[in-house]
Amino acid sequence: MAKRGRPRKTGERYPSGDLKHRPEVKPISPALWQRIVQHGKMLGLDERLASELGRLNRFGELTAAQTVAGMRIGEIYGCYEGLKGLKRSVRSPSYNVGFGDASIAEELLTPEGLKNLEARIRSATEQFQRLVGFTGERGVFVPGEIPVRLLAPVEMLCVEDRAISPVLLPDIRTLFDRLASNWRIAGAKRVRTPQPRAAPAREPAAKPRVDLDRTVWESALRRLRPDLKPEQVRGAYGLVQALKQRAIFRRAKGEPEGNVHFPGGYDA
Repeated sequence: MAKRGRPRKTGERYPSGDLKHRPEVKPISPALWQRIVQHGKMLGLDERLASELGRLNRFGELTAAQTVAGMRIGEIYGCYEGLKGLKRSVRSPSYNVGFGDASIAEELLTPEGLKNLEARIRSATEQFQRLVGFTGERGVFVPGEIPVRLLAPVEMLCVEDRAISPVLLPDIRTLFDRLASNWRIAGAKRVRTPQPRAAPAREPAAKPRVDLDRTVWESALRRLRPDLKPEQVRGAYGLVQALKQRAIFRRAKGEPEGNVHFPGGYDA
């Protein structure tokens, strides 16, 4: 006969057969992280102390604020993927902290519970998209707070708890400093986000200056000589100005002034 009763729980057990309970992992602050660092060797209770982020902090590669920013990235990934029903085979302790639970069937939730679940999914999605970017309307990709070239190494370090190349650490520190400043984590460096420069205001184009003397002169000549072509009228004005300057020059030298000949045979 099959054995009746509650199925046996899986997990590590003591020699007596009692199930070992894992310590609960909670989100931390920089001050709490410092206490964990100070007493971690003696207590050995917090999994994050042995994570890759914790190791980099202990070796002086990351500050407390940078470390907490990296752990918060893992929490955002865990919350989003947990509520979306996604799973990973390799997960960091910070990822496990934020990992949501969407295993309860929606039909079993009360209207209020369903509304709360939808709000949590919406909030987690917004945080995740703001962090890594998303594809907007018409297939245009909107970049997030993490540069595209750092998405893979950040995911390896903060989400999967794997080591990354030391060459990437300067860029990782700069990113964590900026995120810690944006999230107002205690002890974070103040990083100013460069604002795009506004394009200089263009001065309104100057209106073309109207030569009133030329306009009046050409209008009068068209009335007197309607047979002249437009180019002849325009050329006549330039000729008049040239002859005028010549007459002024001759008058200054005391020479006699001659007749002025206009195009088309009109003399004055």
